[in-house]
Amino acid sequence: EMDVDVTAEAIKFRILLWLVALCSNIDRSTLTAQGHEDRSVRNQYFNYTDIGPVQELSYHITNVTILAATWRQPHATENIAGYVLECAEQQHQSTKKVKILPESKIVEASLDLEDQVAAFECSVWAFSEHHNGTAVLFNVTTLGLHPVTNLSFVGGCDGSLQATWSYTDKNEAGFNLTVCREPGEKCNTTLVEKNVRLYKFSAKELDVEYQLSVSAIGKISGVNVRSQDVMANATSFPQVPLLADVVVEGASPEALTATWQTNWTHEIHFSICSLNDTGQYCQNYNVSGALRQVYFTGLLPQTTYDVKSNGQATYGNQTCVGPETEQTASTYSLRKYLPLLLPSTYRNKNVFL
Repeated sequence: EMDVDVTAEAIKFRILLWLVALCSNIDRSTLTAQGHEDRSVRNQYFNYTDIGPVQELSYHITNVTILAATWRQPHATENIAGYVLECAEQQHQSTKKVKILPESKIVEASLDLEDQVAAFECSVWAFSEHHNGTAVLFNVTTLGLHPVTNLSFVGGCDGSLQATWSYTDKNEAGFNLTVCREPGEKCNTTLVEKNVRLYKFSAKELDVEYQLSVSAIGKISGVNVRSQDVMANATSFPQVPLLADVVVEGASPEALTATWQTNWTHEIHFSICSLNDTGQYCQNYNVSGALRQVYFTGLLPQTTYDVKSNGQATYGNQTCVGPETEQTASTYSLRKYLPLLLPSTYRNKNVFL
């Protein structure tokens, strides 16, 4: 009986070991299969994203500002959806780029960088549907003509507009000068030779603003080139008239008055100098010609003054002066004019200086 029980227990134990081994084999094969699947997915994932850099990149500038580039596909080509060629202008931080479809193993692309004589940081890379490949970096500088420098544009007292500028580039053939009454309207263009640095225009309209644009022109590698425009504004001076109708006379013991009728809205300059035994003492005034009447106060009683006057116009640092007139006028005597105050009718209606 004891032998039968031991044999039965041994059989049960062997069955249990067999079941454990069977389950262990199933789990091991499942895990092994799952591991192969994970590696397959992982390998597929890395093949999908790791595009890598483009190969055998070459580039050059053509037609002054156009970047022409050629390269071969990356080693991993299965998932490439296209390429990007991008350039950033270093000085102004402007960016230009183009996308290219993967039509062949050798890829050709062009990108107009537009700016002349400018340095660019460029890069090219392949991309898939969701990821970018490794970018290949390079630098290029476009050809062309530098813009002019130190441009000055001022009006002259003879009704002219004078332009001056500097230029050191040796590739220019001349300069293009365009002057406009208004931006883009009523424009006249003049071409001058390469050794010219000063040019005068005759203003067709006086006392109005003009805009000037200057560019260098020339030829580089057989291509006609025009540099970037440099612009400046100036106002043509009016013809300053002779103010022959200015009349200066005494207004009180301490004031003179000046009146005129000439239609002049710019300034009138008055120089009032005393003529006495103590020497000459002068006071200068600039008044608006639109006032038509002005008082000069704080003068000495019963004193004769020499008064000079002329019209003038100022734009920027330039002042044009008209013909001068001269006359004498005297302040009143204190004994003959009391009270000392100016008439009340003048106080609110006129300008006192």
